[in-house]
Amino acid sequence: MDHLDKSTYGEIIEFQQLIKSYRAAGIRMKRIADQLSVQPSVLSALYTTVFPEIVKQGPAPFDLNYVEEAFRKVNNVSVKFIEKLGPAMRSLKQLDKTGTIAHRSELEKWFENLNRHYNNSYEKIGAQFDGIYHCYTISSNQNKLKQDVLLITSNESAKTIKVKKGNKRSGNSFAGYLTITNELQVSIQLINSTDQLKESETIYFNLPIVKQPTVIMGILSGLDYNRQPISRRIVLQRLSINGNSIDWFNVFEVQFIDDESLDEDQYLIFKFLNNKQSTIRSFSLPDPLYSISDLEKQSRLFEFLFDDKNE
Repeated sequence: MDHLDKSTYGEIIEFQQLIKSYRAAGIRMKRIADQLSVQPSVLSALYTTVFPEIVKQGPAPFDLNYVEEAFRKVNNVSVKFIEKLGPAMRSLKQLDKTGTIAHRSELEKWFENLNRHYNNSYEKIGAQFDGIYHCYTISSNQNKLKQDVLLITSNESAKTIKVKKGNKRSGNSFAGYLTITNELQVSIQLINSTDQLKESETIYFNLPIVKQPTVIMGILSGLDYNRQPISRRIVLQRLSINGNSIDWFNVFEVQFIDDESLDEDQYLIFKFLNNKQSTIRSFSLPDPLYSISDLEKQSRLFEFLFDDKNE
């Protein structure tokens, strides 16, 4: 090949347009380079230096010397790549047609938005909630106050607010992040780090108007001991404002406290949590019809299971 023909020149322009559109959609250069089986630095050299220089020469055909001069501006890719441009274009188009890039684009944008949300939450809250908390709920399988431990730690460099609920002594350990849901509410999204089923929990509470509150009341949504969905009230009682006391956090053990063993604070917490309005449960009906009649069966089941317990 002693000159650059119109067809190859058109492929160079289309190549540039494809890369530009993928980048605008949130696709990283590394992902595109992987599809082309080249190093990201090679793709970057082509996109930012070599091909723009060739396009500036104007419509093809023109002497190949101009092409070689453009490639001499970089040292990590040869002019022989021009011969591979056709297969490279087909590879990119095939990837797009299968939806792989489009799917990854949506996923990457979702993660980017989520990370931006974490960063914005840190900017608004900072270390306001940092510390160790006793985490109180009513046990889902016995009428006792369940006491677990929760750690909130802000990270200035990552601009995130990390949360750990439970430790190795608790049997179930959750980890996640605290974010502002809106101007009035805060949520903590947690994933069970010890459970292969990857059970998740979410805690919601109103954004306090005071800094470093000692008690926080909210709603915990997750699964009960039968792995059925449940939402219940939760109380967080701050023990320390030092969010980095991981050694202190790790010594706590989960406890199930009966009403005769409650201290004064725990009695008030138990009284607040232990009522019919504090829990919403879900149960699997035997022989469900998956029709409107199942609602009446579910209501009768709730009355049978819980009326006596809460009197």
